[in-house]
Amino acid sequence: MTPDLFLHRLLTNLPMLTGEERQQLIDYYTELVADATENGKTEAQALAELGSPEEAARLIAADYSQQAAASGPQPACFAATGTVRTVRLEVQSVKVQVRTGTVDLPCVWFEGMDEKDEVQFTEENGVMRFVQTRAWSFLDFKSLLGPSRLITLELPAGYNGILLVTSRNGSVRLSSFTARRVEVCASNGTAVLESIEAEEHMRVQTSNGAAKAARCCADLIDLNSLNGAVRAEDCTCHELALHTTNGGAQAIRAKADKVRLESRNGALMAELYGALEEYNVDARTVNGKNNLTSVFDPERTKTLFAHTTNGRIDVQFIPAP
Repeated sequence: MTPDLFLHRLLTNLPMLTGEERQQLIDYYTELVADATENGKTEAQALAELGSPEEAARLIAADYSQQAAASGPQPACFAATGTVRTVRLEVQSVKVQVRTGTVDLPCVWFEGMDEKDEVQFTEENGVMRFVQTRAWSFLDFKSLLGPSRLITLELPAGYNGILLVTSRNGSVRLSSFTARRVEVCASNGTAVLESIEAEEHMRVQTSNGAAKAARCCADLIDLNSLNGAVRAEDCTCHELALHTTNGGAQAIRAKADKVRLESRNGALMAELYGALEEYNVDARTVNGKNNLTSVFDPERTKTLFAHTTNGRIDVQFIPAP
């Protein structure tokens, strides 16, 4: 093998290097071979001691990744400075997560922020507002598949204010916090809520993506989707409302006094704690099976509304835990 062939195979396996870095690598290996030949070795012997160019490239790439991670940009931080009763988060073409953090006041971290992002951060009269916009392009779609672009909102433990999240072209995940009211609007992305307690209501509206809630508690839990499935699992509330178009609706192990299930072009499935005899039932489907019979009895204290088209209705009643 010649030095030129060695360098060609080495650099072919290191496409991430800049032109300057490639030249530095060429100079480094050229000098190593030159030093070896000055000490009486042949070029072939010198190259043999260096090992295969592919193995050398693997080691260089691993070190390059570690250095890039260590020296890469840190997430931008936007923190409240005073009492916050309402948090408004409006974002575009980026993943979002909201969770309880070790913070005294709400704080937003933006990982992967670059020159294409425009951010407005304001705090006035108890309202903290974070607005991020970005001219979306197809090239940005790949970044949504990995963790490189992520906005994280950390709430203080015991937060009892209002949370409003609006997202376009990105997924939203909210988990493990308390609030007075939670509202999420997501287009072209899924919205997932886990282990959240809201004093008032929890509303989720999605388009072209699923809406899901698990282990959540509120007076009202309302999940609504256009072109996506909706699912509530292990949720407790006074009223549970699931609406979808072109998707199915599922309420799994739900505890609620009022249940409303609506779908167009999708099935309705539910497991409700309690007994059928507790519910006034209004159930109707077109082009599908229905295991419920509509009934009204003024002595019954709970209500169940289930309407769909082009899908079946399958509601089961299970003993309370």
